[in-house]
Amino acid sequence: MIITDSKATPDLKNKVVSGMAVLFLRHVIGLLISIASVALIYKGVTAKEYGLIVLSQSIWFYVCTVTSLGIDVFIIKESEHIDDNFIAKVFFLQILSLLIGYFFVSAFIWWVNVSSDSAFPRVASLVGISYVIRNLALVPNSRLESQLNYAPSGLAEIKSQVIYVVTLAILFAFHFKTYAICVAMIVSSSCYTLQIFSRLKIFPKPTRLSPQIIDAVKFGMTTQANTWLWQVKDFAVPQILAVLVGTEFVGILGLVNQITQKLSFIRQIVWRVSLSAISKIKYDSVQLLKSIQFSANTQAAILSIIFLVLGLLIRCIEDYGSPNWKGISQIFPAVALGMLVNGVFSVGCAALMILGELRVLFWFHFIFVSIYIAVVSLAGSMGPLYAFYGAELTACVAYLSLWTALRKVGPLQVVKPLLVALIAVGSLAASNFLTLPSTIVLLTLTILALTATSTVRASLLHVCSDITQLIKSKKESV
Repeated sequence: MIITDSKATPDLKNKVVSGMAVLFLRHVIGLLISIASVALIYKGVTAKEYGLIVLSQSIWFYVCTVTSLGIDVFIIKESEHIDDNFIAKVFFLQILSLLIGYFFVSAFIWWVNVSSDSAFPRVASLVGISYVIRNLALVPNSRLESQLNYAPSGLAEIKSQVIYVVTLAILFAFHFKTYAICVAMIVSSSCYTLQIFSRLKIFPKPTRLSPQIIDAVKFGMTTQANTWLWQVKDFAVPQILAVLVGTEFVGILGLVNQITQKLSFIRQIVWRVSLSAISKIKYDSVQLLKSIQFSANTQAAILSIIFLVLGLLIRCIEDYGSPNWKGISQIFPAVALGMLVNGVFSVGCAALMILGELRVLFWFHFIFVSIYIAVVSLAGSMGPLYAFYGAELTACVAYLSLWTALRKVGPLQVVKPLLVALIAVGSLAASNFLTLPSTIVLLTLTILALTATSTVRASLLHVCSDITQLIKSKKESV
């Protein structure tokens, strides 16, 4: 769904659509599995206990992203100019950085416990091990994705999720709680990494810091600096909320994020494919603008429908589930708003990155993160729920800088896709004041109304057309 002109780049379009189809199937199966894991967590632990896991994940996700040194992005963007020997050398550097980061941060966590719970350092260390194991497969997986080959990682991801759910169910049956989640994460991460290595046998090769490797790291770190700045929000917000209001709200927020990140697969698909695809059409301004516009419309349409369906699911879980998790549906509209607006601009961000507009991206990320963290820091005085809503709403102002920069590529229209997103979020927010039957009626009518609009209908038809053409081309090649 990045390349929309089949006449201009037919081979690339087939690769992109094929890659998206694989990722789509992977995430559809993954979302079904994730529902089982969410149900287990919902029944097996309290929001306060799960908050320790969320705190740990926010730390290690950021640590692993930074210690990657941007090598994964370098491999994806420069895949045509590097060989496996060079990749093995930068692989060694990435693993060395990862292990140093793990031991340093683990020691710091034991020294400074941001949570009032004495179990947090032990939980954080175990969660960190799972992240380290999974990131051992970062470089081989990046090599596969640079060729738009997503099948190996997709199959590995599905298998690891199944193992995670099975392990979690067994441990919960024996009345293990927080540590059950840690062990299940370690087991599933090990499964994922072993499968990736079995498909692409690239192993780290000890080496000195040659000028070529230094250039690769500089390239990766420069390119990823904006991503790291953006992810400061995901790292800092749980820590701030844990200190100000405790881990219970962090646990509820974390469960909502887990559900949305598992189910909103379209945004993940588009971002992961866009870096590889846009780099090949960056000099065609007409084609680039079409791709950005189509992505904005499509993500607003499909993600809005997904979030509305998900809103029904969350409301049912909350009404008939454990009383320890009350408040999920109240947080969900704010989370949906942030992800929908980000989805509208995500391919635009990828285009600006490929075009070298790193300064624009830096200021966007800096403004967004600064506003977001500043408003969340008021959670102690105005309450965590109001602070979270305020952060998501006010930080959207930063997207004006992106829209201004993207208009230099061409006349990008964002009003219609943003309106679709706001209608969906408004319905989700209004449903919190209604009974469950009234909520079902409201969200169902909203879905029907959105699918009747020209923007949503055209996007859905275009997606179906791309997939149909891909199937026909596969049959012809056979």
